[in-house]
Amino acid sequence: MRNDPLDDRDVDPTDPGPGPGDPECAQVSEDPFDADLAEIPIEIIDSFDEAWFLGRSPVLEEFLKQVPAKHRPRLLMELLSIEWDHRKRIGARCEYQDYLARFPQATNWLDRHWRSTFPVEDRTPLATPKKPGRSDKPVDRKSAEPRYRIEKRIGRGQFGEVYLAFDRTLLRHVALKIMRSEWVLDPNARRRFRREVEVIGRLTHPGIIPIYDYGHFTNGEPFYAMRYVEAVESLASRIRHAYRNATFDDTASDFPHAEGPEAGRPECVDEVSETGKKQGFRGRLARRFERDQDGESSSPDPPEPIEIRYLLEKFLALIDAVAYAHENGIIHRDIKPEHLILGSFGESFLVDWGMALVADQKPETDSDENGSAFGSFSESAFEILSDRPGAFAGTPQYCSPEQALGLPCNRACDIYSLGATLYHIMTGRPPRIVSPDRPCLIEAARKNDFDPPRSVMPGLDKAMEQVILKAMQGKPQRRYASARALGDDVRRWMADEPVQAWKEPWPRRAGRVIRRKRRAVMIGGLATIVILAIASQLFDAGFPG
Repeated sequence: MRNDPLDDRDVDPTDPGPGPGDPECAQVSEDPFDADLAEIPIEIIDSFDEAWFLGRSPVLEEFLKQVPAKHRPRLLMELLSIEWDHRKRIGARCEYQDYLARFPQATNWLDRHWRSTFPVEDRTPLATPKKPGRSDKPVDRKSAEPRYRIEKRIGRGQFGEVYLAFDRTLLRHVALKIMRSEWVLDPNARRRFRREVEVIGRLTHPGIIPIYDYGHFTNGEPFYAMRYVEAVESLASRIRHAYRNATFDDTASDFPHAEGPEAGRPECVDEVSETGKKQGFRGRLARRFERDQDGESSSPDPPEPIEIRYLLEKFLALIDAVAYAHENGIIHRDIKPEHLILGSFGESFLVDWGMALVADQKPETDSDENGSAFGSFSESAFEILSDRPGAFAGTPQYCSPEQALGLPCNRACDIYSLGATLYHIMTGRPPRIVSPDRPCLIEAARKNDFDPPRSVMPGLDKAMEQVILKAMQGKPQRRYASARALGDDVRRWMADEPVQAWKEPWPRRAGRVIRRKRRAVMIGGLATIVILAIASQLFDAGFPG
């Protein structure tokens, strides 16, 4: 019996799965190796990449087992690219025949990508036709662009890679984003890359990394240089760090522990009242996550209040950047915790503007020789189809229903994604995760299907839940009118003020008055007791027994 990690008794890996017209999960490529990454938890890919950086030499087969069989070919493609890059980085030899023996069903893909990754003497190629839209022409990036000296790779995405480079002209380090060679000949991928440059070039904001230069290498690979930020982590990794001790029955494996630096976190000064209870943000937040009224403690355990405060402050910085973009007619369309980068000096940057649209911009269409509105593509990817009418654009865990349906996007789409990001901050997990009840995230996004925040974090304050739910309303007109309006409600919640998204019951309002006027209430109560005591004595004196 063949021992193939891509094999499964119930799923044929060569089966293309649901077709474009299948309502169960649309936009699936006919080739399983060309499928999208949207259904694969990004944490699996990040964990594999991190393991190589830490020198652990992870086993591919162990990571492939973490996803359903139909997603394993696409995950294998991504993980092999990462493994080959790391092997070249550390000087470790790759045995082509070993990969063929381990993954026989990936023979065509292995040969195609082996050609563009390793020299001829390191492989034994098979006769496979070259797929259009890819550039196999080698290039020495260090000598192709004299101005920049590339030092190391610091990031990797589906379409581009980011390198730390030294600018010989201005004598400074920059971050150089380069389109991956397999996408160079794809006009739609190049358009997306170019659009990212144009969009960022229009925005000048402390929360958006500026672009310094744009150009091409000798093999046609486009690149752009931007400010180098000594990024500590993303908001997503910081959330994992904050919830590292929390237990989620259905998501524990999706959120591995992520180490984060202790420096740079804001201090939270608390006052202690005469009763010994902490006041200020820490005290208020502690009350928000206290035991339920029935006396049972909430599960999972929430993070420390100082961590929640830090995450919310970074979220407000994200809102400021999004609001600025909206005011300048730019819609991001892919807001999520992974796209907020936290610098080592307290900076916060919203990145990855490749799917951004200018307000009122009409979707771009290309026609092939037969007049098809979709033309031909070298690789199928949701991002590449993002400008096509009726096509999906974004990340299904965080995107709005209209975005998942391929309808025109406006600011309301970004507001929904901001609400989904806030959901992730306050519960420790995305609104949508792959589960037996939710096997297709795209379909779940179209139906606005997600677990209520308090079902994930029972101790979450009702006011905060209503803020999240208002931002994630299925109908765009029912959401917050602007990103700033959402930010204002979050600030009200942090300040223990009533939020606009929820009408508080009177006992809660009375409790707030008592908390704020604690000293006055205590003095008034004491004065009342004294007056009653004096009145009692006078009454006794005036009416002797």
